[in-house]
Amino acid sequence: MRAPRILIALPDENKRRSLSECLINWGYQITPASDGLSAWDIIENDGIWLVIASVALAGIDGLELTRRIRAAGLSSYLYVVLITSQEKEADLLQAMEAGADEFVLEPFGPEEIRARILVAERIRQLEESLELRHKELWETNQRLSRAQDVITRDLEAAARIQQGLLPVSTNNLYGYSFESLFIPCNVVGGDMFNFFPVDSQHLAFYLLDVSGHGIPAAMLSVAVSKTISSLPFHENLLRGGTSDLPGHEMTSPASVVRELDQLFQTNALMEQYFTMIYGVLNKETGETCFTQAGHPHPAYVPHVGEPHLVGAGGLPVGLVQDADFAETSMVLYENDRLFLYSDGIVECSNQEGARFGTDGLLGFLTHNRDLPLHMLMRRLGEEIYRFHGSDNFEDDMSVLVIERNGS
Repeated sequence: MRAPRILIALPDENKRRSLSECLINWGYQITPASDGLSAWDIIENDGIWLVIASVALAGIDGLELTRRIRAAGLSSYLYVVLITSQEKEADLLQAMEAGADEFVLEPFGPEEIRARILVAERIRQLEESLELRHKELWETNQRLSRAQDVITRDLEAAARIQQGLLPVSTNNLYGYSFESLFIPCNVVGGDMFNFFPVDSQHLAFYLLDVSGHGIPAAMLSVAVSKTISSLPFHENLLRGGTSDLPGHEMTSPASVVRELDQLFQTNALMEQYFTMIYGVLNKETGETCFTQAGHPHPAYVPHVGEPHLVGAGGLPVGLVQDADFAETSMVLYENDRLFLYSDGIVECSNQEGARFGTDGLLGFLTHNRDLPLHMLMRRLGEEIYRFHGSDNFEDDMSVLVIERNGS
């Protein structure tokens, strides 16, 4: 390892030579200077780490040399020891104010200088250790930043995939309109909804909300959604079972939810459960049957009459083994609407801590009942943002609304 280089700037040649010999014997490299200007030139162009300089230098004195060092903004700290023959406190204070780290009074012995150098070495070692630590932290931060970029890109890709799984709004599917609103609290969310034909007479619909947030919730919501839409499961919707829907042999909504409950039981590997509404409607008659599994009560907006909540409650899916799930039957008449929503809507709070609540939702639906569905969903999103006061939400929010079109 290369020995540290020390600049000795003393006007007296004998003192300069004598001190240089001592420092060389102690293992240091020495660069001598006889005046302040040559000392400053060496400092600017050589790898000096310590300066021993007399206050009484020609050209520029030791005080001015020290001031220049401190004002130069050097890449590493340069330790300065000033040698003075003055014992006045004002002169010593002036040396410290100029930026000197140590001062030595003449006459001095080599050991006194060596003691100052040892202090400077400890400071240099500390500085090198801090620089190494800073470099390691910088490299670690760079790796973390690159990893975060990868995670962000993956999350954005996952969000696009999740958005792609959500249904496209339609204003005429078997005579029914479907519109939705989806606001995840993270890049990806644990809410999922869909609607699809079961056969030529029936439409199925669901909205589910997985406990928790972020990637785990999103993965489970996608898994449940893909299970419902998978061919074997989809075909099973038409096989056996009983239903409140007359005229058709079809698996009841309660049986469908019960099967999901068996497939997605919580365990040591999967601690999450989910709530959901799953239902089927008859396109000709509007007869609708749904199961509510721990999910908020749907809001029914009749064409004539006040909006109100419907449903029979129930346990979440996957939380309790062999849970029993009930069904609710109703009829959607022309221009009636049925709103399914996750609890993030009604539990959204404002700056004062008050919740939007079911009263807020029913009031909103009452005051905006004449709006077309797409405008209604846009207005609801605006109202939620206005009520909350920011775009940083604590829970995912989703809405699926079904309207039976008028003739």
